Amino acid sequence: MFDVCVVVAEPLARRGVRQLIDGNDRVRSLRTVDAVSEVAAGAGTVVVLVDPPEQVLRWSCARHPTLVMVPESAKGATLDAIRAGARSVVSTATERTQLGIALDVAAAGGFYLCPTLSARLRACAAGPDPARPAAGGARGPA
Repeated sequence: MFDVCVVVAEPLARRGVRQLIDGNDRVRSLRTVDAVSEVAAGAGTVVVLVDPPEQVLRWSCARHPTLVMVPESAKGATLDAIRAGARSVVSTATERTQLGIALDVAAAGGFYLCPTLSARLRACAAGPDPARPAAGGARGPA
């Protein structure tokens, strides 16, 4: 079992993340706060950050197992979270099951990247599709 502290300033987002985590039988306690400065120091606390600024991300990852929620389209935010040392990175559109897996992995000290973000990164790494028109409507060499 582990504790979870969700850090998100926006009340509606805070409520949504809390609802996704509520009922997880592996979570001993669930706390939500407005700012990372309110995270209590304690062993076994997984910090959940929702689309955090880079300095908050680095601060949390250096001190706590951190799960980061980023928008699906935010390739840069996904890479920033991975580079900062986040234990789990999921989309803000993630479902309860995926979030539960990501929390478990973060608490155990592993690394988890949700399938949606993983697929986006793979697609970006593969480069542009040669069958698609390039910017300006021109096609690649035939």
